Amino acid sequence: MFSNFFIVGPMPSSIVYGFYDWRLVILSFAVAGITSLTGLDIAIRVELLESKQLTSPASRLFWVGVGAFVMGTGIWSMHFIGMLAYDMHCRVSYDFLTTFLSIIPAVASSFFALRLAIGKNNDKNKIILGSLIMGLGIGLMHYVGMAAMRMPARILYLPDLFFVSLLVAVVTSFIALMFTARMVQRRDHDVIFKKLISGTVMAMAICGLHYTAMHAAVFVSIPMDSEPPAGLSPEFFSGAIFFLVFVVLGGYWIQLSLSERELSQAQEKADRANHAKSLFLANMSHELRTPMNTIVGMINHVLESDLNESQRHHLTTLHRATDALLSIMDNILYFSEIEAEKLVLEYVPFNVRQVAAEALERMELTAKQKGLRLTWEYEDNLPPLLLGDPDRLRQILINLVHNAIKFTSSGFVAVIIKPGAGNLEKKNAVFPVHLIVMDTGIGIPRKDQESIFHGFSQTGSCSTRRSGGAGLGLSLCRQLVEKMGGVLWVESDGSSGSTFHINIPFPLADNDAVVHVSEEKICHGQ
Repeated sequence: MFSNFFIVGPMPSSIVYGFYDWRLVILSFAVAGITSLTGLDIAIRVELLESKQLTSPASRLFWVGVGAFVMGTGIWSMHFIGMLAYDMHCRVSYDFLTTFLSIIPAVASSFFALRLAIGKNNDKNKIILGSLIMGLGIGLMHYVGMAAMRMPARILYLPDLFFVSLLVAVVTSFIALMFTARMVQRRDHDVIFKKLISGTVMAMAICGLHYTAMHAAVFVSIPMDSEPPAGLSPEFFSGAIFFLVFVVLGGYWIQLSLSERELSQAQEKADRANHAKSLFLANMSHELRTPMNTIVGMINHVLESDLNESQRHHLTTLHRATDALLSIMDNILYFSEIEAEKLVLEYVPFNVRQVAAEALERMELTAKQKGLRLTWEYEDNLPPLLLGDPDRLRQILINLVHNAIKFTSSGFVAVIIKPGAGNLEKKNAVFPVHLIVMDTGIGIPRKDQESIFHGFSQTGSCSTRRSGGAGLGLSLCRQLVEKMGGVLWVESDGSSGSTFHINIPFPLADNDAVVHVSEEKICHGQ
C-alpha cells in the first residue's frame, strides 16, 4: 500500500525531471498572498461589525464563509499555477472530477480555521486546532490536486519531505492565525501593515507546502501504449484560474464597498440616536435638578432641627445617598449637554473664593463622616470679581474634592487658590487663576494619569473598584475646564496622595468687560 505512494527502498532509475518558469512561480506567490489577505480581512471586518453589534450570527457565518471561499479558492489557484509553472517536457492533463473535488478541503479547512481562530472567545488551543485544520486542509488539497494529473508517469513521494511539507503548512498557519487573532483582540482593524504581515505569512504556508511537496514528489516514467486519457488542458487551466480569481476578488471588493456604506449608515444612525438621547437629557436637566435640590435642601433643614440619635443617623445616611445621587446626576446632565452641544458657558461676575467656599460647604459633611480634615486657603492678591461661569466652576471643584474624599481613607483634603501661570494681560483684562486640590489618598499610577480623564474610566486597582463611581467626574472636569480655556492635570507618585491642578484665565469684571462679554454671550446664544 505504502509502496504505491511513498518511495520505499532505492530511488527508481527512470525519473522524469522538470524545471520551473520563475514568472509563474512569482504569480503563484502573488495569488496566494492577495487571496489570503482578502480572506483574513473579511474575517477581521466581520469581528469588527460583531463587536459593534452591527451584524447578526447568520450574517457573521455568511461572511466567514465568503472569506473561507476566497482563501480556499486562492489556495486552489496557487496550486495549479504552481503546477503550470513546472514543465516536465511531456503532455499533462487533469481529471475534471478530481480537480473539482480538490477545492473542497481548501475551502472547508479555511472556514473552520477562521471560525476557530478569529472569534471573540478564541484562545491558544483553538488557534492550534485551527492551524492544524488549515495546514492539513492545504495538504489534502495539494495531494488530491496532484492525483488529478494525467501523464505518462506516476507520482511517488519521499516520506521525510512529505511530512515536512505538512509541518511547514501547520506551523506557518499557526503564526498567521495567531497574529490575526491578536490583531482582532487589540482592535487593530485598520493597521494595513499588520494585515499584510498576516496575509504574507499565510501565503508562505500555502506556497511553502506546495513547493516542499513538489520537492518531495518523484515522477517515475511509465511506458504507455497510447496517449493519456483526455482531461483539462493547461491552457484551460490558465483561463479558468484567471477568470476565477478575477471574479472572486472583483466580487469581494464590490461587496466590500457596499458593506462599508452600510456600516457608515449604521454608524450614523447610532450617532443620531445617541445625540437624541443626549439632547433629551440636556433639555430635561432643569426638571431633574429642581426636585433633587429641593430634597437635599429639606434634608439639610431637618438636620438643623432637634433630632434624636437614631433620627440623625438615618437622615445623615439619606443625606449622603442623595448627595452622591445629585453629584452623579449633575455629571451625567453636564456630560449630556456637552455631547448635545447645548452647554453654553455663562459670563457673570463672581468671587472665586465664594465659589470655593460653597463647594467645600457641600462636601463638608461627607469629609467629616470619613474622619478627614477638609481645609482650604487662598492668597490675598486675588481680584474681588471675575467674569465666568460660577456654577460650572463650582461643579468642577465639587467633583475634584468628592473624588479626593472618595479615595482618601485618612489624613486631609486641601484646596488652594492662587494666581495662575502667566502674567496679567492688561489689554484684555485677563487674570489666570490656579486652583489646587490635594489629598493624602491612595495615589494614581503614572500609567493611569491620562486615562482617568477619559469618559467612564477608572484606575484598575481594587481600592478604586470598591470606591465605585461612574467614571464621569474627571472627564467632565477636563471638558469643562477646556471649554473655559484652561488646563487640568494631575501629579502623583502612584502610591500616596494626588494633586490636581487647574489653570483658567478669567476676564476681570470691570464695566467694559461686562458689557463686552454680555454682547458676545448674546451672539453665542443666537
